[in-house]
Amino acid sequence: MKIKLTCFTLILFIFSCSTTENYNIIGTNVSDSMPVPLIKKYTDNIDWQILTFPAGNIGDEQPLTEPRLKMFKLQASILNDPPFFMQLPFWKSTPQEAVEYVRLAEKVDLKPLAWIIGNEPDLYSSHRRSTEYTKEYSAKRFREFALALKKEFPNIKIAGPALSQPKDDWMKTFIEMNEDITDYLIWHWYPTSGKSSDSNALKTADLAVPMINKYRSWVTNKNIKFGITEYALHWDTNNYHHLQDQTALIWTVETLANFLIAKLDYANYFCLQTYGAHALFGPTNKPTTLYKSIQDFASLQDKNQDIEILEQDSDKSVFRIGGKSGGLLIINKNSEKVINVIKELIFNKEYTVHRYSDYSFEEFPASDYISTPAYCVDILIPAKR
Repeated sequence: MKIKLTCFTLILFIFSCSTTENYNIIGTNVSDSMPVPLIKKYTDNIDWQILTFPAGNIGDEQPLTEPRLKMFKLQASILNDPPFFMQLPFWKSTPQEAVEYVRLAEKVDLKPLAWIIGNEPDLYSSHRRSTEYTKEYSAKRFREFALALKKEFPNIKIAGPALSQPKDDWMKTFIEMNEDITDYLIWHWYPTSGKSSDSNALKTADLAVPMINKYRSWVTNKNIKFGITEYALHWDTNNYHHLQDQTALIWTVETLANFLIAKLDYANYFCLQTYGAHALFGPTNKPTTLYKSIQDFASLQDKNQDIEILEQDSDKSVFRIGGKSGGLLIINKNSEKVINVIKELIFNKEYTVHRYSDYSFEEFPASDYISTPAYCVDILIPAKR
């Protein structure tokens, strides 16, 4: 098919976000079932800023034992020992058991940034047949756990409610009952079921900033940090559509840019390995192109977290990340048209272009850049960064 070149004029500096804060949005989830040693040769290519252990429902289904904690300690060391959240069993557990789990982590010299109490308690009623878990009952139990932990460990940090989705009614109840004892307000985000059209799926990236700002506005304690400790385009691990394709890649890099715009403190992509379509490494432990794109985003965001929106509409988004000496993220969401950008943005820097098109990756100098093809992501990385 012949593609007609269409030229767009970029409107510069529509929005800029400049900050000296540290936003740790390059994160992922790890469980002890993941063969992290098999990906060791790739781990120096990305500096994970935050981990969460264990990943998913397993945190509520299995106790934290010394062998499991030692396994995670090994995994974390292979991933260059980033900060991490650790999840405490909540469903069918007790506050005293939680205290003992923290003691056990101290014994093996694991020091989480914060302890997450439970995993997706809003689903206990429907998925675990624990119908007593209303939003009020869940918040009340959370408080019992948090108070027991803070009594025993005065300096401990607590995170919750780790909802399965941004459910406003559950979040309001949690904040009303537990804001005073919560250090990190966290939730999960899977905006589609995996059955949306490509265009409708991509539109959900626009929900990130208002979602984060809304929850921030509900909190009066300005010391609370915010995190989305699981996210992906949809939740169905068995459905590779929109998790291992170009739509997933486009959505993820734009969502990361929006997390940076919203000044989100923490974000963990779900997940690193072995969890079906969600895994950033395939069954043969080779990195996916999605993993590579997150790695490139991290290289832009690493030193300077300033971000500017140079152009954004339903067809395209162009961001400058890392200040005036930083790189460019060019996202073409249109399946038929190409994007031409102002040449001064390209040629006044020594960029290397990393191009992500459908299931493929290529690298070339900016001097060869002409335009961004349809349904494609170009990440322009400056030299000597």
